[in-house]
Amino acid sequence: MGFVAYIGLMLALGTLLGLSAHLYWQGSRQLMPATGGLALLAAYAFALSFNAGFPIVTSIAIAVMAGSSIGLLLPLASHGVSRAEFMLLGLALVEIIHRLAYILSSITGGTNGLSVKDTPWVPPVAGASIAAVIAVLAVLVAVLGWRSRRGAALRIVGASPRWAALLGINIKKYELVIGAIGGSLAAIAGILYALTIQYIHPDDLGMTMGLPALAVGLAIRPRHILLDVIILTLGLFGLRELLRFMGTSATRFAFHDLLVGVIIIAAALRLSRLTDKEDEHLWERL
Repeated sequence: MGFVAYIGLMLALGTLLGLSAHLYWQGSRQLMPATGGLALLAAYAFALSFNAGFPIVTSIAIAVMAGSSIGLLLPLASHGVSRAEFMLLGLALVEIIHRLAYILSSITGGTNGLSVKDTPWVPPVAGASIAAVIAVLAVLVAVLGWRSRRGAALRIVGASPRWAALLGINIKKYELVIGAIGGSLAAIAGILYALTIQYIHPDDLGMTMGLPALAVGLAIRPRHILLDVIILTLGLFGLRELLRFMGTSATRFAFHDLLVGVIIIAAALRLSRLTDKEDEHLWERL
């Protein structure tokens, strides 16, 4: 795959994973580092199904169900759990999926990874283009969603479940929506990765893409979502892949990872509560 196509693919995947993490944050105020893990799980589910001879549509359905079902359970597991505890739960999930991927690789004959059956009708450039189109559509839907009444209700559920209950918002319904959509976005990213790269290594997704996605998700401002997604994915996903292609030393990757950590900490502190102005904006939406 050429440089431009590969960078485009990574930016598209970063967008999908960042939106997934952003949805979890806005809807439940939980730090969600497991989006990369869900993508890895979906990628393996797709590859194993497709390699076994299932039709591609069936394989995609199995992969989306695998990713979204786990994503659906996470908000339900967050009741009575602090943000720090939920973060640890997410990190543990990533590590479990990571180890499971290595086991699946050895069972299916791969050394450290899994090759996906050749799909000549989806060449790498076409796969990257499809990923970019899906990412753009996801951003547009997110923009419209956050500006709608339901988007405001979802953010109120995340900001203050007590206020949401007083306003008559069905909290359980929105938690299920968060899990289903968030998990599905991550699963779609994993499927696109598997289809385009046609080789899955346990280290390629998981934490490698999960933490930058968390940084993107936290730093996105709902009212400036389009601009923020472009800047953050270019800075966190595009920069890393550019460094990879340049063959730079581990020191520069360490700087990139430090930047991810700083953004996560700064965004979590800044967004730990809604400002009065944002509060007023949400009430107006309702």
